[in-house]
Amino acid sequence: MIYEELTKSILVFKNLSDDLINDMIDLKNNLTKEKNINLPLDLDSNFAGTENRFEVYSNKQIFDKFNKFWFDNIEDLWQTHFLKYVENHSNDSTYATSKAKEHNKTRWKDLFIHLYTHDTVHNNPAHIDFSGLSFTCPLNDAYIGGELYFPRQEVTYKPKIGEIVVFPGGITHPHRVNSVTDGERLVLVGQSLGPPQKFELGKMKNKLI
Repeated sequence: MIYEELTKSILVFKNLSDDLINDMIDLKNNLTKEKNINLPLDLDSNFAGTENRFEVYSNKQIFDKFNKFWFDNIEDLWQTHFLKYVENHSNDSTYATSKAKEHNKTRWKDLFIHLYTHDTVHNNPAHIDFSGLSFTCPLNDAYIGGELYFPRQEVTYKPKIGEIVVFPGGITHPHRVNSVTDGERLVLVGQSLGPPQKFELGKMKNKLI
């Protein structure tokens, strides 16, 4: 798997397999036929586009297939990319890196297909995913606009079909999708949980101290 840096913290992996792209498009089409588009969420108008999302976990076979692709091709590369700074400044880099990778293993909190059109998403505000990492991957290219924009990093990028843009999902990387002015933008989106924590200050065994 080949990747390039848009910045040191925004990576573009090439590419999601054609087979998986077709699986995701078929899944979206099947869910559309079932009229299983709208989520029962109380969302304001700024997030109207969230109505047009299709949950990948609704099909276990496709979810497992994507998960295998991720761990076979991307997981070790993205972790190694960020952990090289640990390796360069650690007396026992092998142990530090292996423990960090184990603790930081990707666990999905969201994995869905999102449909953007001019009618559903325009003047889209910048937002934060509150995830460990996030990625977006276009499943088509029949649209105008729809660039991914990171205001803090001053990066604008329009990925090609199958390119997987991976970035930290926290407050350091607010982002938005520019307005789609024509056509439909169909993307696969993933967001991970942060690393698991054993303790919370002031609490022990879920009870206040």
